Amino acid sequence: MPRSARASRTAGLPERTLKSASSNRRLSDDRKSHDKLSETETVIVLGDIKSALVDEVQRVCEPMFMLFGFMVFARQVYEDIVRRFERGEVT
Repeated sequence: MPRSARASRTAGLPERTLKSASSNRRLSDDRKSHDKLSETETVIVLGDIKSALVDEVQRVCEPMFMLFGFMVFARQVYEDIVRRFERGEVT
């Protein structure tokens, strides 16, 4: 089955603040990053992308969120964001 390798690099993070894009999902306090970079690599089986999308989004985003005061989100948060995005609901 076809696969896609993906490397994600997010730079320019120092002193950035993690905030919610939705008023329905509040973060406890301002969380600033002190690190410069987040890097993640993943291989996605394209035939499984629909069923694995939440896991892949979490795999890419989780290390970056950890840079903001070790912020961790439950799987249900990723599930909600991805499924809403699939329905065209973008906050």
